[in-house]
Amino acid sequence: MTLVQVLEKIQSREDDDDDELDVGEVLSAFGPRSYGPLLLVPALISVLPGIGALPGVSWGAALLVVLISVQFVFNRRELWLPGPLRRAAIPRDSFDKMVNRFKPWLARVDRLFKPRLEQLLNPASAWLVSLVCLAMGFAMFAFSVIPGGIVIPGMAVVLLSLGLTSHDGFVVLLGLAASLASGGVLVWLFVL
Repeated sequence: MTLVQVLEKIQSREDDDDDELDVGEVLSAFGPRSYGPLLLVPALISVLPGIGALPGVSWGAALLVVLISVQFVFNRRELWLPGPLRRAAIPRDSFDKMVNRFKPWLARVDRLFKPRLEQLLNPASAWLVSLVCLAMGFAMFAFSVIPGGIVIPGMAVVLLSLGLTSHDGFVVLLGLAASLASGGVLVWLFVL
């Protein structure tokens, strides 16, 4: 799946009577074990200007990344989220405007992703990626106290989930490097 396909799949779940897009709709668009796209959506929302800067969105995105990653680590068959989080919603027209605004740019980015270095996407490395995504989810909480800071770990999760979604081991390596950089920045900011 490409980035544009992921977002279009969410848009195609539209219900004309509903003015909001809730997390439950996003989950049902991908099915219970599609961890790559499911991690990609909150990470992407957290790094895109306009949506990620809305109050509460950064913490909500971080919480979703943590909850999905925990279940990815334990390879759960069915994804569980608490009811209030499953019902959390953003206005559908805001989501559609954001998607339509970034779609041409994302289509150009999509050309960069293709299946390569697939030997890096075996079950053991997928488990490692899930642990790194979990760590980056917690880092998103820490970085959210800095204006715009959530972009640093959020981008690492975007790269990792994009690599999983598009079966691109090279992008997974970039995501791991971004995660190491995020960890370094976190240590530098909060420990040193």
